[in-house]
Amino acid sequence: TGRTRSINRGQWDVTHLNALLDDANSHHALIFKALTRSLTIRREQAAFSPEAFQQFIAGDSKHLVLLRDCTQQSILVIASFADHGQSIAWPMHPDLTFSKAHDLLTDSSYQIGAPVALQPYQVLWLHLN
Repeated sequence: TGRTRSINRGQWDVTHLNALLDDANSHHALIFKALTRSLTIRREQAAFSPEAFQQFIAGDSKHLVLLRDCTQQSILVIASFADHGQSIAWPMHPDLTFSKAHDLLTDSSYQIGAPVALQPYQVLWLHLN
């Protein structure tokens, strides 16, 4: 690229950056708001504690399924790495004996056992109970 290590190290003018973040419709503001919201939600989840158990459930080059688990909470993380929508089968695993799944990021409910439709690069944090 001819840009040794600089490609991910842009220099921001604080005035310009604040103007971008103050514009609620700007690409930068939308991403910043979504990331901030995700971090707030993550911080509130016991299953995302460093002491929580993490188990690989399934995955391939297009998606990954992890179970984050502790005594207070279980979260099934499903992440799409595909640039197109996809449907994956609900993972069959002995540690997934729950009756409800609720996505913490979108406030949507998912049916246990039903295929999961994913948008390109979508991530689900399914609170299981």
